[in-house]
Amino acid sequence: MANRPVLSYIIEQLRAEGVDEVIAVTGHLGGQVEQWLRAQFPNLLVRVVPQAEQRGTADAIAVAEPWVTGPSFIAFADTLFDADFSAVRRFRGADAIFWTRETDDWSSFGVAVADAGGRIRRLVEKPTELVSRLVTIGLFLVSDHRLMFEGVHDVLSRPPNRGEYYLTDAFQYMIDQGADIRTAPARGWHDCGTVGGLLDTNRIMLDRGHGILRQDGPPLVALAEGVETSGSRMGPYVSVAENTRVRGSRLQNTIVGSDCVIEDCDLRDSVIGDHVKLRGVSGTTNIGDHGEVS
Repeated sequence: MANRPVLSYIIEQLRAEGVDEVIAVTGHLGGQVEQWLRAQFPNLLVRVVPQAEQRGTADAIAVAEPWVTGPSFIAFADTLFDADFSAVRRFRGADAIFWTRETDDWSSFGVAVADAGGRIRRLVEKPTELVSRLVTIGLFLVSDHRLMFEGVHDVLSRPPNRGEYYLTDAFQYMIDQGADIRTAPARGWHDCGTVGGLLDTNRIMLDRGHGILRQDGPPLVALAEGVETSGSRMGPYVSVAENTRVRGSRLQNTIVGSDCVIEDCDLRDSVIGDHVKLRGVSGTTNIGDHGEVS
């Protein structure tokens, strides 16, 4: 997002709240994630724990259990958020705090049913019928970590829910045991898990001034170190990562990764990975790392 990994925004927000240790549960490219974390945050205690098999969010939390010794934030790394962290002090005695936001797209997320005081009474993962429009955004503060892991083990002891072990079900276990779980508002919630979400969030972050910007009034364009451009028009809302060359091209609402070569292209609404070579490509395209299209 605006030439920064999504994870960097998340960690910086949590560090501002006093977080001094990160346990990163990794899968694909875990080694790359670890290398980046240690280089970018040398004063932060970093533990990287691989999730050998992608069996769901409850299983991901389970593999981190040996290193969790107290109250902890849980943050999903495909979402950016504007959270009201004053809730940490307001609900100091709660067993957990879940940041939430109302949306009409409730069927794709974990949904919270809360009472008038903001205490959660029920959680439903990806409901098929409307029970609430209040969805959890993937940011949680769990104070009673022992009860949470008790719930995680309960979930893992039963058959998976629609093929996965959901952390939502472990949280429901906490509620069933009488846990006091409160909701806190998220002023903003920006999805980075889909192509459309990536482009929408990139626009938001550029509007806020993030990234290394070369700006002559709107539109905003973020060009990282080592980017070379010649004979090209860029914008609105374009991010180009380090050491990429753009020649004779037009880019609009597009994210381009690092070490790419873009020549004689006319791209819009596109996401281009790292180490990609594109020549003479027009329209909308989404290309993964090391792709080549002429």
